[in-house]
Amino acid sequence: MTQASNNEPTLTDIAQQLNKIEQELRETNNKVEVYQKASTQVVNLAFSSIASATITLIITSVLRR
Repeated sequence: MTQASNNEPTLTDIAQQLNKIEQELRETNNKVEVYQKASTQVVNLAFSSIASATITLIITSVLRR
């Protein structure tokens, strides 16, 4: 990191840090998007499993009569 004579970061240093932060933010946003999609799929799977089990119980009890 280049520093000015008074130990303050230069404009170039700040621009590099900002670019790094922007890249990290993009990566984090991508991860969050993937996690949201995965969570939605898990919820859909859970609901479909519950629905299947319920339908199976109803059909089984109706056919036994």
